[in-house]
Formats: sequence, structure tokens, C-alpha cells
Amino acid sequence: MKKRLTIIIFCLFIGNVQAQHNLQLQYGYRGGLAASRFLPSTFDMKEKSFSLETNFNVYFSNRAINYESFRTVSASKELSNQDIDQFLVNLNNRNTLTVGQDFLLLGVGFRTKINKSFFNWGVTLTDRAAVHLIYRKSLFELLLRGNRPFAGQTIELSPELRGRYFREIALNNTFKIKKSKNLGITFGYQLKYYWLLAGVFLENANLDFFTEETGRSLNIDYDYVYFSSGINDFSLTNSKGNGLGLSLGTTFEWQNRLAFDVAVNDLGAITFKKDVAIVKDSESFTFEGLDGEGLKNVNAVTDSISALIENEEVLQQSFRRPVGTQLLLQLSYQFTDYSSKENPTRFYLTYIQGFNEQPGISTNPRVIIAAHTRLFKSIYFGLNTAFGGLNPLAIGGLVGIRIRNLRFSIQSDDFTGFILPSKGTGIGLGFTFRYSK
Repeated sequence: MKKRLTIIIFCLFIGNVQAQHNLQLQYGYRGGLAASRFLPSTFDMKEKSFSLETNFNVYFSNRAINYESFRTVSASKELSNQDIDQFLVNLNNRNTLTVGQDFLLLGVGFRTKINKSFFNWGVTLTDRAAVHLIYRKSLFELLLRGNRPFAGQTIELSPELRGRYFREIALNNTFKIKKSKNLGITFGYQLKYYWLLAGVFLENANLDFFTEETGRSLNIDYDYVYFSSGINDFSLTNSKGNGLGLSLGTTFEWQNRLAFDVAVNDLGAITFKKDVAIVKDSESFTFEGLDGEGLKNVNAVTDSISALIENEEVLQQSFRRPVGTQLLLQLSYQFTDYSSKENPTRFYLTYIQGFNEQPGISTNPRVIIAAHTRLFKSIYFGLNTAFGGLNPLAIGGLVGIRIRNLRFSIQSDDFTGFILPSKGTGIGLGFTFRYSK
């Protein structure tokens, strides 16, 4: 029992490695091209005329299993009923886990002047991959306690799975629409083209498990539709579909200190067109155990299980999914004017609301409190605390250094488990490199 539970927790915990993540990039590199993915209107070259950027981020997240639970289970020689109860109490009826990575392969930014007005331009190429799984508490109850406690009851085990891998090519542009002594208003947008490489979706599936009151029979009912693309013929270079997207944002600044940013990101959809498989099935079967006619029962169950494999493939050329739209609202205050001769400190309050349950995107609202500062004009340091989203609690930070025109940093959106094991349910790690002149 102990070994089985340890393996299950480990697989779920490390399997939770997405814009609700990598926000330290946005706080530490406000004005940068990579950071403008979150708030398009904040992209500002300032006194620079050219920049090159790259960023990598990997993340694990879940909303139930924490570091302490995993450590306790791993250290126990034998699991007691109390251990199992303590583990199950942390689970919600519906739990999520996500694993993903974002890799800004290259970002190029530059500035132009037209009729005395400055325009910031940028082009980015980003690899984005994520898998999002929703599982039921009842699944663990059945695995760890068996079906006897559920005699006469129907248990809902219905899972959901969404995964995708694509490349994003984006054109970024920002410009001032109002500039006065005290008030500045900047508008920004990103036009995006999605080059799809793979996708898997199991949505609206139903799986019910019923144990007869005397325990002599088990009944399983299921129905599902499974969508996939790029699985049988996966390639890093051959597109399996495409899509278009749009992000919009506006920044209001008061005396170059107080700022309010609003953005709507990833309006759009993606369509998988090649190497498409759409499979559906529904079935109900009963297992009554082994008796004098045990062989007949075994054959009946074998036939029912075979029906799970011999399902119906739907002839369809394509399928479509939303990218995952999000609303971001942010209030921030900087204590000094921006200058290469100063050490500015800025505080942030951010709110994120997702509208689609997609890989790396949660419909759970998220609130983040953050601060970022520069020391000795060349050392960067930041901290953030987030509530909601893909993790109930996430504490993260950033450290970086600037040498002439080069700047490098290591950031983490979530290292909670290392300081608060009972609260940490994920981890995130990334790095950023920027050259500007």
C-alpha cells in the first residue's frame, strides 16, 4: 500500500510542472519584450534602440498534494488508515495538475520615430507546451480504500485531459496615445500566428463505477470522445495546423510613478488539421466475480475490456480549440523616476482571470503581490507571493545582474515547498538573457 501511494503521489507531484506563471519575468523586466507577453502595452525600449532577448521557463503545479504529504508518505514504512485519511483530506472533489514549458527562442526589439512620435516594435518566436489534467478525489479513495466502503453507491471517476505543443510567432507594437506633464497613456497589441505541432484532448468524458450492495458485482459505465493530432506522425518541423491570436493592452501612468495596466491576452483559436484522430465510445459492463462458471465470466469481462480498445474512429478532418483568453489588471508604484543612474524600486498588485480551462490556463482567479528593486545600479532582486490560479500559494523571486549592455537573471515563480513544505504544491524555474543598446 505504501509503495503504491508513494508512486502515485510522486507521479502527480512531479507531473505538475503555465499567463499565470513566469510572472517574475514581467516584474523584473518591465518594459522588456519578453515581459510584454503578459501586458502588451508595457513594452518600452526607452532610450534603447535595439534589443535581443531569450527566456526559458518550466513549471509544475497542482492544487492539492504538497511537499510535506509526499515526504511523509515516502518516509513511512507502512501506511496506516490515519496516513491515508490525512492524504485524502488534502484533495478536493475535482483536482488539477499541470506540467509545461515556455521557451522564447528569440525576441528582437527596436524603436522607430514617425512624425515626432516613437513606436516600439518587436518580433518573438516562442515554443509553448503544456499538459493539463483534472482528476477526481474518488479515484484515490477507490485505489486506497478499495470498493467495499462504496457498496450501493455510484462513484464518479470522470477525468479530463488537455495537452498541446505549438510555436507562437508574434508581432508586438506599442505607442503613446496621450502624453502630458502628469498623465501618459500607452496602447499596445500583439498579433500572433500559431504553428501547431501536437495536441491531445479528452473532454466531457463520463466514467461511473458502481458496487452492488452485497459486493458480488461491479458495474462500469463510460462514454468519451478523444481528440488528437500529431501523435502518430510527430515532427518538430511539420505543422499539424495553425491559428491566429490577438492580445491588447493599455497602460495609464501618473507622473511616471503610479501605473495601471489592463490587458486581454490570447483572443483567438487554433485548428488541428493533419494527423487527426477523433475516437468515441460508450459502454456499460458488469463483473460478477468468479464462480462455477468463472471462465464464462472472465471471457465476458475480457470482451468488455476489448470493447474499450475496439472503439469507433470518427472520420473528421480537423478540430478547433480556444487558445485560452485571460484578463490581467495591475497596479504598480515606482519610488524613483526611471534612470540608469538610479536604483528604482517598484511594488505590484496583479489580478489574473482566465476564461477557458486550457493547458497552462486556469479559470481560478489569481492575485499576486510583488516587489522588485535594483541595487548598486547593476544587481536585480525581486520577490512575489501569489494566491490562486494553478497553485493555492506560490512564493517566488528573481536575482540578476547587468554588465554593460548585457543582463542575465534566474527567476522562480514558486519555491514555496522549500520554505513552507506544508503549503508548497509546485515549482517553477527559468532564466532570461537580454542584450540592449
